[in-house]
Amino acid sequence: MEERQESLWQALGPRTIAIGALATSAVVHSALVFEHSGELLLAGSFAAAAIAAAVVAFALTHVEVGIAPLAAAALFGSLLLTYPVVYAVRGDPVDALGVATKLVEAVGLLAAFRARNDRDVSLAPVTAIAGFLLAFLLLSVAGESHTHTHGG
Repeated sequence: MEERQESLWQALGPRTIAIGALATSAVVHSALVFEHSGELLLAGSFAAAAIAAAVVAFALTHVEVGIAPLAAAALFGSLLLTYPVVYAVRGDPVDALGVATKLVEAVGLLAAFRARNDRDVSLAPVTAIAGFLLAFLLLSVAGESHTHTHGG
């Protein structure tokens, strides 16, 4: 199993995996802006997360931007850390969309840590598209529980 996982990292490359995870995160957070439009601070936070994910994903496609993997790791880390805090403060139950998105972001965090020396972005468009598709899948499957949980 370890050998197979290693070959996946090598085939796609950690940089492109991080790009795909950022694409997923950006789309999911974008969808949450509208759903929480009545809550200005929360909607603004989702919008900021979506924009940051898109900007960092774009930066990762430019290998000459040496700080991009660090920015990706910092963004993924902050998204993973703020999720339980926001849910605890708001008193909301944890939902499938949130958990699924955090799993994708955790993979992205691991990839970002390994992306510094990865200079291959040839598959970045493919992983970005895969990230978009994964986000739409999560929103259509897991997003249903999120909408019902929050009464939206």
